[in-house]
Amino acid sequence: MDASVIVAIISGAVTLANVVFTTLFSSLRDRRRKKSSDERNIEDGLQCLLRAEIIRSHEKYTSQGYCPIYAKESLRRAYTAYHNLGGNDIATALYNECLKLTDNL
Repeated sequence: MDASVIVAIISGAVTLANVVFTTLFSSLRDRRRKKSSDERNIEDGLQCLLRAEIIRSHEKYTSQGYCPIYAKESLRRAYTAYHNLGGNDIATALYNECLKLTDNL
């Protein structure tokens, strides 16, 4: 074989490998970005639901004037998850108010 043919074959192989690698890498990067975005959206949604539950519990138990121990335990778990997801606003004050309510059962 002529040297120029060998060089052309090697150049073509390198170009093809580059195209394949770039396409695969780009696809993996795009999937990773989408997964990261999806995970963040799920975390935000879960945080929102937990916050709503804390608010609902606060309204219910402050209007009753007491909070049963089983409700406090459930509220502690919801608040811990909420806080671990980055939530730390008015729900913290509502949570603390519920914990101060006595158990009148």
